[in-house]
Amino acid sequence: MNRFKLFVQGLRFGLIGGIATIVHIGIFTLCIEILGVRPFVANFPAFSIAVLVSFAGHFSWTFKHHDEHDRKEWMPALVKFIVVALLGLGMNSVIVYGVVNVAQLPYWYAIVLMVTVTPLAVFVLSKLWAFK
Repeated sequence: MNRFKLFVQGLRFGLIGGIATIVHIGIFTLCIEILGVRPFVANFPAFSIAVLVSFAGHFSWTFKHHDEHDRKEWMPALVKFIVVALLGLGMNSVIVYGVVNVAQLPYWYAIVLMVTVTPLAVFVLSKLWAFK
C-alpha cells in the first residue's frame, strides 16, 4: 500500500473513531442523566455500542470489505476487532493507572497518551490482524 492510501486510511480510521467516541459519550451521558445508572456501570453499554459502531465503519469504509466474499467474513473480523478494542481499553486503563497512581501526575497527562498511543496501536492491530 502506498503512503497516500495509508494516510487516507488513517484519516478514515480517525473519523470513524471520532464518531464512535461521540456515540460512547452520548450513551454514557444518557445512561447517567436520563436512566440514573452509575457511571462505572454506564460505561459498559456505552463502550459496547461504540465498539459496534466502530466495527461497522471500519469494516465497510476504513478497511473496505465490499465484495460478496469479504462481506461474508464479517463475523471473524468482528471477533478479532472486539479483542483489539478490549486491548485498547486495557491499554488506556494501564496508562491511567500508571500516570495517575504510580507517577502521581495529573490525569490530563494520561489523556495525551490515551489519544495518541492507544489509537495508533489499535490502528496497527486492526490493519494487520482484525481486518486482514
